[in-house]
Amino acid sequence: MAAPMESTRKKNMSTNSLLMSVIRTLTTSDDTEKRAHEKTRLESSYLHYDQMLDKLVGSNYTDLMSMIQAFSGISQRISNSRERISLLKHSLGSCRDLLRCKREELHKLYVDGLEHKNIVALLDQIEAVKDMPDQLHEYLSKKHYLHATKLLVDAVELLEGSLSGVEALRDLKAELNQKRDELGVDLIDELHRQIYIKIPSSAMNNLRYRGRSSSFRDLTRRQCLEPDINSESTTGGVKAERRLSFNRNVNKEAVTSTPMPGGAKHLTQDDEIVENLEADPQENSAHFIAIIIQSLAVLKRIPEAVQQIKERIQKELTLLFHLSTKEILDSNIGHQHSNMSDEFSQRLLVDLLELVFEKFRCVAMAHATVQDSIERVSLKLSLNPENSDDDAIPSYSMSDVWSKIQAVLQTVIATYLDIDNTENMNQHPVARSYSEAADLTIFYSKRKTSKQKKNPLFRFENSSGSLSMNSFIQEQRSELFSADMSTDTPSDIVGEHVEQTVVCQSDVNNITVLYGPLESFCKEINIALSLPHGCQCTLYEFVREYIQKTYLDQIHLQIIDSIKVTNCDNLKVHADTQTWKSAGALKPLLQSAVVVYNCMDQLKNLMSALPPYSEQFVRMLCELIREYHDICNTTYWEIVELNDRRVVSATWAKDDDIRRTMLSLQNWANLQQQHQSNTIKHESRDYDTESLDEFGERNAKESELLTGNIGYYPLQKYDILSDMNSVRTLANIQESLEWLIEKIQVFSQALRVEQRQALTPVKLTLATLGSALNIKGDLNLSETTLNELQQLTFDLQGLSDTLILVLHLEVRVHCFYYIVPLMKQTHYIGAMDNMEPDILIVKLNKALIILEELITNSLRSHKFKYIFDGLGHVISSVLINGVHYIKRINHNGIKKMCRNIFALQQNLSNITMTRESDLDRARHYYELFYLDVEEFLNLLMEKGVHYNELEYMNALQLLDRSQPGVEAELQEKHRRKLKDIIREAKKGKIS
Repeated sequence: MAAPMESTRKKNMSTNSLLMSVIRTLTTSDDTEKRAHEKTRLESSYLHYDQMLDKLVGSNYTDLMSMIQAFSGISQRISNSRERISLLKHSLGSCRDLLRCKREELHKLYVDGLEHKNIVALLDQIEAVKDMPDQLHEYLSKKHYLHATKLLVDAVELLEGSLSGVEALRDLKAELNQKRDELGVDLIDELHRQIYIKIPSSAMNNLRYRGRSSSFRDLTRRQCLEPDINSESTTGGVKAERRLSFNRNVNKEAVTSTPMPGGAKHLTQDDEIVENLEADPQENSAHFIAIIIQSLAVLKRIPEAVQQIKERIQKELTLLFHLSTKEILDSNIGHQHSNMSDEFSQRLLVDLLELVFEKFRCVAMAHATVQDSIERVSLKLSLNPENSDDDAIPSYSMSDVWSKIQAVLQTVIATYLDIDNTENMNQHPVARSYSEAADLTIFYSKRKTSKQKKNPLFRFENSSGSLSMNSFIQEQRSELFSADMSTDTPSDIVGEHVEQTVVCQSDVNNITVLYGPLESFCKEINIALSLPHGCQCTLYEFVREYIQKTYLDQIHLQIIDSIKVTNCDNLKVHADTQTWKSAGALKPLLQSAVVVYNCMDQLKNLMSALPPYSEQFVRMLCELIREYHDICNTTYWEIVELNDRRVVSATWAKDDDIRRTMLSLQNWANLQQQHQSNTIKHESRDYDTESLDEFGERNAKESELLTGNIGYYPLQKYDILSDMNSVRTLANIQESLEWLIEKIQVFSQALRVEQRQALTPVKLTLATLGSALNIKGDLNLSETTLNELQQLTFDLQGLSDTLILVLHLEVRVHCFYYIVPLMKQTHYIGAMDNMEPDILIVKLNKALIILEELITNSLRSHKFKYIFDGLGHVISSVLINGVHYIKRINHNGIKKMCRNIFALQQNLSNITMTRESDLDRARHYYELFYLDVEEFLNLLMEKGVHYNELEYMNALQLLDRSQPGVEAELQEKHRRKLKDIIREAKKGKIS
C-alpha cells in the first residue's frame, strides 16, 4: 500500500509544480509569443482532459447515476431520522411530565401485582406437593430413583421453607420426611442387591457348569457390567467406563454402558448423571449404580452408605458363596444324593470355585463402579463451600473389598480342607527335611484309625417319590434365584433361607484341585492390590502355610504308611493279574512294587497339581525309593545268607573278579541291549543271532571261569538255594525292580529335560515334558535332588543286576551240585546194562524243570535266555573235565554215562527249545572210551583233534586205567604219541 501512496504523492507534486511553472511563465514572461504558446499548450491539454472526462463519464454512466441516486436516498433517510428523533425527544419529555403526576398510583399497582404473583406461585406449589406422593410412588415402582429423590427432596424443602406456615400440610410433611428416611435405606439395600445379586447373576445366566467354552471367563467379565450392545439407554449420550484394577498388566477392559443415540461420551467429574424415564433403569448396571449413588448424595446419605457397604461386605460375600453352592447342587440335582465318585465331587468343587471367582470378580468390578461414583460425588462436595466437616465420606477403597474376599475364601478353603480336624490328627512329628532319610520306626506306632463311612444298603433317589421331591426342590430354588427375587427380596432376607451346604466332602486332598484356580486368582489379587514384586496376598500366604505345615506332612505320613506295607514279608505277595497287566507289565509284579509305583504316580500328580512344591515331592520319592531298596536288599541277603553261610551264587556275584568277568561277556551285553532298546513288548523266545564261534568262545570262557572257581569240590545243600520259593522270590523281586526302574527312569528323564547347566534350578514346562508329566507351570528342582534321584535309580539297577546274575549263577551251581558227586563215583563198571539214568541226573532234571517253570512265570524271555543260554556248555564241560575222577569204565559204564548225557540234553532242549549241541560234544567224548588206546590214537590221526590236550590226556589215562596190566612204559609211550599228534594238529599237518 505504501507504493501507491508514494506514487500519488509524487503525481500531485508534479501537477503542482507544473501549475506553478505555468503561472510563473505567464506572470514573469514579457514575451507575448511565449505566453501565447503556453496558452495554446494549456488549451490543448484542457481539451484533451475534457475529452477523457467525457469518455470516462460515458463509460461509467450507469454506475455514476446509481451512486448519485443512492446518495440522494441516504441523504433523504438521514433527514427523516433527524425529524423522528426530534419528535421522540418531544414525546419523552411529555411522558416524563405525565409520570410525575401518577407516581403513587403506579407504585400501588406494582405492589399488588407482586402479591398476586406470589399467591399464584404458592398455590401451584401446594398443588404440586399435594400430587407428589402419587408421582413419587410411580417413580419408585419403576426404579427411577434419581427423579424420585429429587422430587422428594424438593418437596421436603418446600414444606420446610416457603410452605412451613401452612398447617394443612403438616401431616404431609411428616409423611414425606418418613419416606425420605425409608428411601435412603431402600437405596442402600438396592445398591447391595445390584452389587451382590443382580450383577453376578446377570453374568451367570447363560453359564453351564460342565462343558464350558474356553472363552467363559472373558464372556462373564464382559457381561458383569456391560449390557447388550443393541439395547438403548439414557438420552444424555452417557457412556461409563472403568478400567479393571485387577487386570492392569494386560489389555484394560472397559466397563461400558450401552451406546446412546446422538453420540457417546465418557463420564467425567463434570458430567451430570442423566436418568431416562423411557428406558429400563437396570438395563445398564454401571449407570444404575451411578444413579443410586447420586440419589444418596442428594439425600446426603453417602457417609452412611459407605459405612454400611464396608460393614456388609463379608456377610454378603459369604451369602453369595452359599448361593453359588446351591446353584452348583441344583445343576447336578440328580447326582448329589447318589454315591458320587471323588473325581466327580472334585469337579463340582472346581466348578464351584470358578463360579465363585467369576462372581467375586463381578462384585469387585461393581465396587469399582461404586467407588467411581463416590469419588465423583466427593469431588463435588469438596468444591461446595457450604458443606461442613460432618459430611466427610469415610475411607473406602478396593483393598477393603479384596481383603474381605480373601477372608471369605480362607474360611471356605478351611471348610473344604477340613483344616481343624487335620491339625488334631497330626499327633506325631514329621521330619521336614525330605532330602535326608528319616527314622521311620517312630511312625510304626499304632495310631487311631478313622471309622469307615457306612454306605446305605438301599437308595431311593431314582424312585418316583424322590424324583418328584427333587423336581419340587429344584423349582423352589429356581424361584429363589430368579430375577424377580433378586429385585424384590433383600439379601439379608434371602440369607435366612440359605442352608450352608457343600458340594463334596472335606478332605485334605482337595487342595490338589483348589490350588490351580486359587493361584491364578491370587495373581489377580496381587495385581489389583499393586503389591510389589515378591510380595503375596494374604490368601496365597494362607494356602502356602497350609501346604507347607499340614499337607506335606500328611502326604509324608501316607508315604510312610505305604512303606510299611513293603516290608520283607510282603515281598512274597503278588499283585492281582488285572493290576499288573493294567500297569503295563509283562510278568507278575510284587504288590510292594505296585504300591511304590502308585506312590510315585501320586507324587507325580501332586507335582502336576502343586508345581511350586515339586522339590519336596521329589525328595519324598527319593526317600521312598531308598527305603524300598533297603527292604529289597535286606530280603536278598536274608535269602542267600542263612546261619552265617552264604550260597555260592551270591558269593560269586559279590566277588569283584567274577562279577567283572561275567558282566564283560557278550550274553550280558545282549541282555542289557535288549533291556534298553524297549523292543520287548510281548513274550517271545526269538533269540538274537550270534555267530557259532562267538557263541562257543563265550560259553567256553564262562565254563572255564566257573569250573576253575568251584573245581570238583562237593557242594553241600546250604551252598545252593534248595528252597524254590526263595528262587521265585528273587525272580519276582528282580522283575519288579526292573519294571519299577523303567518307570522311575522315565520320570527322572522327564525331569531332566531342558536342563540348562549344573547347580542351577531346572525349569520345565508342559511342552517339554510330553506325555511323561502333565504339569501346568514351572518346576523348580535343584540339581542335587535330581542327582540323588538318579543315584537311587542306579542303586536299584545295581541290585537288579545282582539278582539276575545270582539267578544265572544259581542254575549253574545246581548243575555242579548234582553232577560233581556223580563224577566222584570211582568205578563205572557195571555187570548189567542199566537203561535208566543216574538218580542224581534225574534230580538235576527235576530241579531244572522247576527252575524253568519258576523263571518262565516270573521273568521275561530275554532274561530266561540269559539264564539258560550256555548251560549245556557248562554241563558238558563239567562232564568232560570230571573224567579224571573216574578210576575205571567199561561199555556198560559208557552207556550209562551216555544215557545221563542224553537225558540232560533232552530235558535242556525242552527248556531252551534248541539242540544243545554242546552236550553232543560230551556224548562224543564218552563214546571215545569204546575204543582201545591204539584205536583211540589212530582215530585222532584220521579225524583230527576236537578237544584240548588236557581232555585228550584225561581220556587216554582213563583208557589205560580201564585196561589192567598195561605197563608204565607203554602208558608213557602213549602219552608222548598223543602229545605229538596234538602238536602236529596245531601245526595244521593233520586235517
